[in-house]
Amino acid sequence: MSAAQAHTFFNVKANQLTSEELNEMENNRLSIMEDCHSTSSGFVTSAERTIPDLQLAEALGFEQPLNIRKLIKRHQEALEAMGVLSRLEKTSDKRGGRPTVEYHLTCPQAAFIIGKARTKRAVSLAILMAEVFAMFTEGRLVAVDNAAATDLQAAVGRQVIRQGIIAAEEREARAEAFSAMKRGRCRGRRKPPNLTYAAAASW
Repeated sequence: MSAAQAHTFFNVKANQLTSEELNEMENNRLSIMEDCHSTSSGFVTSAERTIPDLQLAEALGFEQPLNIRKLIKRHQEALEAMGVLSRLEKTSDKRGGRPTVEYHLTCPQAAFIIGKARTKRAVSLAILMAEVFAMFTEGRLVAVDNAAATDLQAAVGRQVIRQGIIAAEEREARAEAFSAMKRGRCRGRRKPPNLTYAAAASW
């Protein structure tokens, strides 16, 4: 199955699912991922390499490398959607000092942070990722083997599930907004008081 075919297949499937079913599928996926390989700091499969946060910051040309940790923390929810965000508790120096948390990002997590960083190097890499993504959506990138094809289809499926959940949440929000507006109109149409009766009663 090509990337374009996989995207179409998962889009059709997502449109047929309710928000509850989509949430259940996403929860099952996260549960399976956590069962694959868990450690005290999260999980990283043996085949998955990570990069320390400060090493990534230096590669991206951060003037203050520690600022990348603020960026990571700000987007923690999105990063954890790609897998458990690995952390390593350390002290500020060998003799002790203030405890700090060092993040170790997987390749997808690092790519996400690259897209959020605003350094010149990060922007240059983000442009490259955008060009590669365009090639993918146009079906000009193919998997090198069956394992890669399976991973690609799984990634597309996860994206469609996320899109389906977002769309369901937006529909529910619109329905609630319309319902509130309708209730407001109904209150505005209440029968006005009988002024003649009220005037007579005042005499």
